[in-house]
Amino acid sequence: IMTSRERIKRAINHEKPDRIPIDLGSTPVTGIAASTYAKLRQALGLAGSPVKLVEPFQMLAEVELEVIDKLGVDTIGLQLPTTLFGFKNENWKPWRLFDGTEILVPGLFITKEEGYLENLVREAQRLGVSKICLNGLGSLYDELDNEEVEQAFLKHPHLIIGFGYLRLGKDSVEKINELYEAGFRGLKVINPTKNYDDKEFYPYYAQAEKDG
Repeated sequence: IMTSRERIKRAINHEKPDRIPIDLGSTPVTGIAASTYAKLRQALGLAGSPVKLVEPFQMLAEVELEVIDKLGVDTIGLQLPTTLFGFKNENWKPWRLFDGTEILVPGLFITKEEGYLENLVREAQRLGVSKICLNGLGSLYDELDNEEVEQAFLKHPHLIIGFGYLRLGKDSVEKINELYEAGFRGLKVINPTKNYDDKEFYPYYAQAEKDG
């Protein structure tokens, strides 16, 4: 029987191992959703300790050694000290997922409903950040709308620079000028109906360049 290290080295070198190596959660692309991981722990008969959310962008769980041992997983993740959002996995606090699963999240994991913008401003001031470029993606992605971004940079004009989102092919070209006149200083184009370089979109780019 091979060790996990031997098994993985064989596979990487295109040599036949004793069995296919198993990976679970050692990278962001092989991770497991926190709610699913909680159910997996239950199915394995493990104690119901709260799952830790270590990758909040994809809502992925920390895969613990007891699960690795139970499933015969061959890999262990070496995680970055910070999440994809830039804050550390520390100061854990309880949080509830949409399906009711109780988990632990980092202290700086703050949702829009919990006062995200004001916490963002406080953290920026604490860390000495001089400017924040803030844009939304709209309710389609359950993100900030342009109106919320506008309120933020009007309230904190010396700190926040507003970027407006624009749906290529759906919103009008005139909306670019409307955003500029409202005080937005950048654009985030989303949901194009065609390729970004389609000639239909040239008027959008021309207007954006004109507004600067």
